[in-house]
Amino acid sequence: MSTTSTVYEAKAKLSAFINQVQRTREPVVLTRYGKPVAKLIPCDEQGDSEDEALAQLHAAAKKSGIAYTFEQLTAPIPVEEWGSLAVPAGRSRKKAKR
Repeated sequence: MSTTSTVYEAKAKLSAFINQVQRTREPVVLTRYGKPVAKLIPCDEQGDSEDEALAQLHAAAKKSGIAYTFEQLTAPIPVEEWGSLAVPAGRSRKKAKR
């Protein structure tokens, strides 16, 4: 059975949670406003390779109905969709030094 903790509590107890996961091999689920947002899980003894991790993420995304191509994820966002993040021409987001 996995342990559940808030993100706020995890900030203070991260080292203890990592030790717990390593010792018990059971995940720790982190929640924000009562909803799960992350999970600390044990690594296997050999260590997870990047390819294995990507394959697991791909499988989980596919199972959840999420299907994006690399091109979709790396394509520039059209200026019309920037909303409040858009910077008017000739201006910069950097604040002037005083």
